[in-house]
Amino acid sequence: MAHRKLYHLVDKGKKLIDPRLYRAITLLAAIFFVVLLVRYFSAISTSDPPSPAPVIVEVLGAVNKPGIHLVESQNASSTVTVGEAIEAAGGLSKHTPGDIPLSFYKHEVQSGERISVTGEGETPPHFSVGPMDGGARLTLGKKLDLNQATEEELSLIPKMKPQFAVEIVKRRQGKRWNSVQELEEIAGVGPKTVEKWQDYLEANCREPIKP
Repeated sequence: MAHRKLYHLVDKGKKLIDPRLYRAITLLAAIFFVVLLVRYFSAISTSDPPSPAPVIVEVLGAVNKPGIHLVESQNASSTVTVGEAIEAAGGLSKHTPGDIPLSFYKHEVQSGERISVTGEGETPPHFSVGPMDGGARLTLGKKLDLNQATEEELSLIPKMKPQFAVEIVKRRQGKRWNSVQELEEIAGVGPKTVEKWQDYLEANCREPIKP
């Protein structure tokens, strides 16, 4: 499944994901799976429960090392937080950790998400958490949200004709998508196509998270 998705992103001259970003994500994804395998076999040999899996997140803006990062929780019993992801990105470049609201600092992040930090000098920083670009999410094996993906991102999905992408975006402007099955409401989209899209699409109402 993963290899099929990767091929679709780089085939037919599509340039929806920068080659350097593509290489960085695939490398981190490979490391991610190696780490999981090592932990799995280690847990078997020691009878200890495996520690939480690391996550692959993008941290952009006013941090010292913006980009894609493989982040592990500093607490073996917890998930990865916004604060840990920012620390993995070298910390804030123009502010101090104390400028991050505590509730946001402890917010859980998952693979395929992007943390944005804006603000310079004495201006209070602004933070948000949302999905990475569609091409990056598909490279990681993540699904695109019908209520957020752009027409360009939706065009990466197999069997997704331009008019289908247009109708998806048009429909949600007045009524959000509640399930992938609802795509059958679009003229020309049948059950078999929707079944195939289940591997690439989801419908939720999550908006970018801000403190």
